[in-house]
Amino acid sequence: MDNCDHELIKSRANQNRWKTILVCILWQFLLPIFLDVHKVPFNEDNLRELCKSPPDEFGVTHVNLFYNKEASVCFCLLHAPSLDAVEKHHKKVNIQCEWITEVTNIVNDAFRMNLPK
Repeated sequence: MDNCDHELIKSRANQNRWKTILVCILWQFLLPIFLDVHKVPFNEDNLRELCKSPPDEFGVTHVNLFYNKEASVCFCLLHAPSLDAVEKHHKKVNIQCEWITEVTNIVNDAFRMNLPK
């Protein structure tokens, strides 16, 4: 393969990477936000990793988690396409939510894209 072909392949890969990033940003910005509460079968390190995870097969991503270690309770703030997706997301790991509700942030929308205010 000559240098010209190599540069073309790199250019196309870079274009695809930026398209993927743009789609992810737009997708997260447009998705509803859900808040749920449930018991936590994981440790704090696992919870931190969840917040860094890409969207799962249901399109759910963690925006933030609020954890009460003594009560072993977690409040999850999630981007998801639907309530059903949030339920499937939890069911996959055998977590039963006490409740799930769609919410709107009226103070600061910067978290929608995980950007600083």
